[in-house]
Amino acid sequence: MRLMNLLVFFLFIGNPIFGQIEKNNNDINKEIIALKNKISTTTNDSIKVEILNNLGTLFYSIKKDDSSFLNFTNAYHLAKKIDNYKLKISSAHNLMSINSNLGNFSEAVNIGIEMIKECEKKEDIDYVIYFLINIHDIYRLAKDPTNQIEYSLKARELAKKHESEYAKSILLDYATIGDDYQSAGKLDSALHYFNLDYQLALKDSTHGFNITYSNLGEINLRLKNYDIALNYFKKAMNYFDAEFAKGQTNEISYPELLLETSKAYHEIGRKDSAIRYARLCYNYANKMNSNEYLKSSSENLYTLFEEFKQYDSAFFYQNTYIKLKDKLYNEEKTRKLEYVSIQQRIDEEKRMEDKELQEENRKKNLTLAAIGIFIPFFISLLFVISKWGKRKSKWLTSMGIASLLMLFEFISLLIHPYIEKITHENIGLMYVILLLIASTLVPLHHKMESFIKNKFSNSSSNSHH
Repeated sequence: MRLMNLLVFFLFIGNPIFGQIEKNNNDINKEIIALKNKISTTTNDSIKVEILNNLGTLFYSIKKDDSSFLNFTNAYHLAKKIDNYKLKISSAHNLMSINSNLGNFSEAVNIGIEMIKECEKKEDIDYVIYFLINIHDIYRLAKDPTNQIEYSLKARELAKKHESEYAKSILLDYATIGDDYQSAGKLDSALHYFNLDYQLALKDSTHGFNITYSNLGEINLRLKNYDIALNYFKKAMNYFDAEFAKGQTNEISYPELLLETSKAYHEIGRKDSAIRYARLCYNYANKMNSNEYLKSSSENLYTLFEEFKQYDSAFFYQNTYIKLKDKLYNEEKTRKLEYVSIQQRIDEEKRMEDKELQEENRKKNLTLAAIGIFIPFFISLLFVISKWGKRKSKWLTSMGIASLLMLFEFISLLIHPYIEKITHENIGLMYVILLLIASTLVPLHHKMESFIKNKFSNSSSNSHH
């Protein structure tokens, strides 16, 4: 069951759409014409982005996915062009949502990754977590539990380090963790977290029982506790119905509840109830323009009708299922998503390598800085001691020569990386440049060595008189 995080995922696209469902197409078409007239007269790009997003939502509500996709795409690109951070966020979510509904999972993930980088630049950790959860939800839709869990863990790890109400809500979202384990087939772990979610719902009056009961029904269905599962599904429907009556919820997760209820009735041999709830799911999914639930419900219906030898109905729903399956999960789209996943892992490894390299460079720079401070301090100390020296001329001279060696080795350490960079690590060029530098430094070293010997010896000799 998609939980709080999925509701967040549809924040920008879902809520406006569900508000439009009850309107007839004529009213929506009038709104579309009015918005098109408005966008043609305004010169404010920020307003244009908002209008494009509204147009995308309206087209989605009347099942014109191509027009919806076009407007959401234009909104996102215009938001990026004017570099409006908040509009980029809302437009990105809308575009991710329509791409997911069309089965363009790789494109949706790429947008999410792009926005994560954008939010990291702004140090906006809440939205980094937010987009990690979005990508998690996309992988769930794409039936990729490995990446689904990976992004869930990334979001939770980041939430642990960040103090905000949103971060806390992620850490307390036991339902999503349970759902991750359920997708991976780890049913005992899923049941554990769903029970934790139930305990949280008992303590928190704002925590809806509809999702909690739905999840407990789903896990018991998979554990083959069919009567228990149906009991939880009925409780969940009661809560949904009560919220619908008050206008306090949308219908995003309702089709899945109906689908799971149909499966439970099928398992106990109640044919009529199984078909009834499967049809309800199909109708809600059609009203919501949810390709994912249309696919799932049509698959369920055609297998039910085929089993009960109602072949005309089975054929109708089978055709619907095949078309939607190909639309959402064809091989090309699967390969694209796999490529994105692999590329993301490569990018993540490169980021880790860059981070390690930066840490190594920082340590090297600190060491060089320490040496750079120590050498002049050491030489100054020798000069001070030479003023007080008594029979220490040989010792001071040796230390003075040693300090010169330190100085020239330090110079060599400093210039070596620059020579490598300039010559692109060409050994021949590096050799020539180092010879030229040596030809300058060696005479200088001899002069300074003579100066040190004379200075420290004289200082010591003067102190004997």
